[in-house]
Order: sequence, then structure tokens, then C-alpha cells
Amino acid sequence: MTNYFLLFMTINNALACSSSLLINGLLIYMIWFKSTADLKNYQTFFLIYNAIDVCFTIVVLSTHMARVQVIMSITRQFQLFITHDGNVVFVASGFVTYFGRWPAQIFLMAQVFIYPFTVTIIPCTYIYRYLLLCR
Repeated sequence: MTNYFLLFMTINNALACSSSLLINGLLIYMIWFKSTADLKNYQTFFLIYNAIDVCFTIVVLSTHMARVQVIMSITRQFQLFITHDGNVVFVASGFVTYFGRWPAQIFLMAQVFIYPFTVTIIPCTYIYRYLLLCR
């Protein structure tokens, strides 16, 4: 049962990341080329928000995606969070591991540093709108 759940999570991750890249690419195109005059004030902020989302998706895609050769041992396909005596160990298992230890560590650190940006960008939208309205 666990193998089916992990297989479902792998397929869900692949679909979510690919659709995120596709939709964000379309949204960046629409913001850049098709913005109306009403949205010109928000254009820069929308582009920053989408750039952070694309970077997060690329990092997650590179560290979490399943290896095609390892379909039988599905438990090795996900990033592992191992805690022992208060220490947390991150294990990248995506395609970035084929490039060696340093790229995998760099992508994992990028993922850890992108999490706060994705959380703090949401309140920043309200602050930005408030500042635009108060002008």
C-alpha cells in the first residue's frame, strides 16, 4: 500500500511541477506583453512573484523528481527528512544527484532559502496594494 501511495505522490509531483512551469510561463508572457493600463502598477510585483514561484518549482523539480530507473524501489525517490538528536538531514533524490554532491547540496540549500520567500511574498502583496492605494 505504501508503494502505491509513493507512486501516486511521484506522479502528482511530476504533474504539479510541469503544470506549474507551464502556467507560470504563460502568466509571465501575459504580464509582460498583454498587461492593461490598470495593471501597470502591479506588473513588477507580479513578475517578481512569478519569478520566485518558477525558481521554487525548478528547485523542487530537481531535488524531488523520481528516477525512471528506480521505479521498483519507490522509497528512494523522495527527499528525506531524517531527525536524530535534534539534527535534521536533507537527502536529495532527484536528477540533480547525477551531477554530484555539490550541486545536490546547492539545490537543497536553495530550496531551504526559497521557503521563506514563498511564505513572506503573500503579506507583501497586501502591503504593496495598500501603498499603491494610499498614494
